[in-house]
Amino acid sequence: MAGTTARTLKVLTWNVTGLGNRIKRIIVLQYLRRHRPDLILLQETHLKGNQYKALNRFGYQLIVHVGYKADSMGVGILQKQSIPFMLTHTWWDTLSAETAGVHPGGSTGTVGEPPTSITDRGRRHESCG
Repeated sequence: MAGTTARTLKVLTWNVTGLGNRIKRIIVLQYLRRHRPDLILLQETHLKGNQYKALNRFGYQLIVHVGYKADSMGVGILQKQSIPFMLTHTWWDTLSAETAGVHPGGSTGTVGEPPTSITDRGRRHESCG
């Protein structure tokens, strides 16, 4: 598109398999410091209630966290800087969001496990485009 400048967006999607463990949080924090993603999509945070506040310690702004059970599930979206961001849908432990201005046409992502039926419950859907 003539006259438009596309920005680069570094996205990290990670099934962290629980952030309740201090050692796991340190490992995740070290990785984030080394790779410095702009947008982080976390799956299986295993956080419930106010435990999601632990995500603020990573130095990123927590956009949203959806937890289902403390010992499983849970997804979160964090951002490093102000990115035009719109949460479009939350359901159980599933999030859908859109960003605008990152590149022409925008960007969308869905993180979670949408349980459309009992037989689909074990399948994952993680994408970001």
